[in-house]
Amino acid sequence: LLLSWQDSAAVGVYAALLQLATAPVSLFVAITNQLVVPVIFNRAGAARGHDEMRGANRLARLLVWWYGAALSIGVLAAYWVAPVLVPILTNETFAAGSHLLWVLVLGAALVAIGQTMVLSGLAAVRPAIYVAPKAAHATALLVIASLAIPGAGIAGLAWATVAAGVIYVLTVHRANRRLRDPGGVGPGSALKAG
Repeated sequence: LLLSWQDSAAVGVYAALLQLATAPVSLFVAITNQLVVPVIFNRAGAARGHDEMRGANRLARLLVWWYGAALSIGVLAAYWVAPVLVPILTNETFAAGSHLLWVLVLGAALVAIGQTMVLSGLAAVRPAIYVAPKAAHATALLVIASLAIPGAGIAGLAWATVAAGVIYVLTVHRANRRLRDPGGVGPGSALKAG
């Protein structure tokens, strides 16, 4: 999309900024997930009842809050540090877009938080409830980017990632609300609920 409205240089700038934005978020999430995700699945056990899932869901919610707090600090750090960091790590062409680094970090952080929220359903052995949120995220990114890029270029695409991330978090939250229903826990729960 960016290439259709801009030139290849804009694509290169965006790709470089996106790498700078997503690498720390991905590293943070990967390290934390290595420590916490096995504990969530251990607490979920066979995911056959509300009691088994209570501890897993509580830990998953704490992880979401932890990610929210830590990644908020990351977004603020990117806002303050980008004007210094981007020129050091890239060249003048890429440094011109350094003001967008924090926006891309915010977009990556929102998707990471949404992915963390998915752990509740995965622990409950209900991954199918996240097909619609994933589709909503991808569709929102394409539609919003298509509307934003012609007028705003790279900035439009950066803000499209944020808007799509918000939609992803909201749709995952809505899907997770179904897990809290009395019949909404564990494999085959759709049959129990019906």
